[in-house]
Amino acid sequence: MLLRRYSETRHRHPVDAPGGVQPSIDEERRLLVDLRARADKVIDTTHLSVKDLRDTLHSLYGSGKTGMLVHVTSFGYKYGLPPAADLVFDVRFMENPFYIDRLRDLDGRDRPVREYVLEHPATKEFLGHIVPFLRFALPRYETEKKARLGIAFGCTGGRHRSVVIADEVARAAREFWPGGIDVEHRDVDRPELRT
Repeated sequence: MLLRRYSETRHRHPVDAPGGVQPSIDEERRLLVDLRARADKVIDTTHLSVKDLRDTLHSLYGSGKTGMLVHVTSFGYKYGLPPAADLVFDVRFMENPFYIDRLRDLDGRDRPVREYVLEHPATKEFLGHIVPFLRFALPRYETEKKARLGIAFGCTGGRHRSVVIADEVARAAREFWPGGIDVEHRDVDRPELRT
């Protein structure tokens, strides 16, 4: 069965013994003889899919607590997408504080910028859609045993709109999500490139 799995997935066996996959499996078994003899539980994975194995391990060793971490990121599109983001939302349609002289040198952590972004109807409507969506989606991601969910909000430079929205969504989600929620403002402290 292991030989077939390695053939189908084309993954390299971690032992990587000379002669291919079968010698690698044999060497792995030899290396694990003492460990297996001391094991409290041995799980036969012959007929288990990856999902079934994950469910089995969770039922045996899971704490039963909600464990999915939600990582909320703000970013600037001009610096690229966050690679760990599962869900990406573009907030460049919102009014841009960058074009308001008194707000340009502030960022989304500052009250005047926050108030400016949140007062616009498009922002209120967006939050009115995204928060219920997350209330619906987060439990379903958790049901799939996802350990971490990355949610990213992007604006042009990652200093104003995306920062406000990331903070606001994280604040709202903490009211209903029992798992951990953290926030990262990836590009907020980058020096502004003016062209």
